[in-house]
Amino acid sequence: MGDILTLRLMAQTLNEEEVAAAWPALCTLVWPAWADTLKLQTLRLAGLSGSVPRSSSVERFFGQKKHGVLELAQGLEDFFSIDEAPGHLLSAVREPLARLKTVYRQLNKALEDWKTQEANLLTNRLEEALNALEEAMLRADDNFEATHDT
Repeated sequence: MGDILTLRLMAQTLNEEEVAAAWPALCTLVWPAWADTLKLQTLRLAGLSGSVPRSSSVERFFGQKKHGVLELAQGLEDFFSIDEAPGHLLSAVREPLARLKTVYRQLNKALEDWKTQEANLLTNRLEEALNALEEAMLRADDNFEATHDT
């Protein structure tokens, strides 16, 4: 590395639509305006549907960012730290969200420390954590809807 020019190890998402296809509920929650453009608004999200704003606090506060895997992980952390989600979601996602936060931080540290093999393994774990969070959120949504049907 030079004195001025720095090399950096990074991870990035090449196709944002793959993120939306893999985790539509999470994308709808964090980026509802973007999800609208992709026609993800058909996702139920009981307790949120009808009350989901055209943009979330993440979209409003942080502006238009890339809609990648890392951005989704950070956006979820931001979203849930603002307590914007209904209680039935907060309790359902507590454990998978904690796991996501841990893996996300581990991945960033591995990238920072140039540990490519560790970072590569952690990308898989991050996607697994997002899968678990998506599933937990959809289960909570189904349970909420079942208990509130009239």
